[in-house]
Amino acid sequence: MIYTLLSNRGGVGKTTIAANLSLALSRLKEKILVVEGDFGAASLYLIFDIKPKINNFKDVLEGRAYIEDAIIEDFYPNLSILPNKIPIKTFFEMDAFKFIDVIKSLANNFSIIIVDGPAGIGKPSLISMKLADEIIIVTNPNPPAVTSALKLKKIADALNVRTRGVIVNKVPPNVGRGILRQIEIYFDTPILGVIPDDHKAEECYRRKRPIIIEYPNNTISKEINRIAYDVAGRDYE
Repeated sequence: MIYTLLSNRGGVGKTTIAANLSLALSRLKEKILVVEGDFGAASLYLIFDIKPKINNFKDVLEGRAYIEDAIIEDFYPNLSILPNKIPIKTFFEMDAFKFIDVIKSLANNFSIIIVDGPAGIGKPSLISMKLADEIIIVTNPNPPAVTSALKLKKIADALNVRTRGVIVNKVPPNVGRGILRQIEIYFDTPILGVIPDDHKAEECYRRKRPIIIEYPNNTISKEINRIAYDVAGRDYE
């Protein structure tokens, strides 16, 4: 199963969620691959504090290396990472269908593939959307962010790509259930998780450490673990 995480603007915390969700899924004994799908502003490798291999994804797409040469395997137990540092100019020159074909060719090797898609609406995000079995939209609860993210849902519907749900991130303590219910109505899809605004998330990003490792009992960590059970189709323990 391939899930692409998307947002229609930067700064909503999509990459942090992608990294931590992938790690949480791997702890459920699922074999997980997390893919950097944002070629213009790649940052997934920063959260894990790793360096892409000499043979990176650009070499794979241009036929100079095999996909196995670019994947960092078992960085954590059951978790493999496909980082990228491809200049945006190079990305726009690439064969989009080759990117889709390469990722889809890995589907049988992993229980779940998480693609950290790019922010915004454009060729990169449409490619990441098209390769997914389902997308997960990440947004903040403020109205401009919700309205902007809703465009992704409409595009996914037009492309016949199913939206698994919405993750509402950086939620202030004064946001009530009524606002969250309105978001569900707007998107016509369930809210997978509500992640509170907490300075520890930014702290972990700066320190290049997943929050579910640094602060396993933090509310953010607990919610990401609960989302992982949902995505994996398991009853939350």
